[in-house]
Amino acid sequence: MASATFEYMIFIRATTEQVWLGLLLTRYTRSYWGHENVSDWKPGSPWKHRRTDADGTVDIQGTVVESESAKRLVLTWIPPADPADVSRVTLQLAREDWPNGPWTCLRIVHSDLVADSEMHRRVSYGWPALASGLKTLLETGTIF
Repeated sequence: MASATFEYMIFIRATTEQVWLGLLLTRYTRSYWGHENVSDWKPGSPWKHRRTDADGTVDIQGTVVESESAKRLVLTWIPPADPADVSRVTLQLAREDWPNGPWTCLRIVHSDLVADSEMHRRVSYGWPALASGLKTLLETGTIF
């Protein structure tokens, strides 16, 4: 099977620290992602992408591979229903100093995907939607 990579980049008018917290803290992820990302975010630790409903279903899980606060996070990405379908997500944050304040370039690289698979299609749609929601939340303080 052919391997595929999805890449996406967005600029957010916020500091790298604000974007980092927006990606990881459940009080933020609930509002734009509808999930909680649960971990201590240390390399080697497990992480879970859990729904915020009463059931708390885990839709994705994995391991923290790398974690450098406000700079880089690398995770394995495993759907519990298909534990053999392992891919990798790299989130890179870079500060951009522009005349109108601090901005962060958030680069999302989702690699080791099976080309044209359901997961490949889902993340190709999902990551831009997620990044847009995060951008809206951090820049305006609200999602809707």
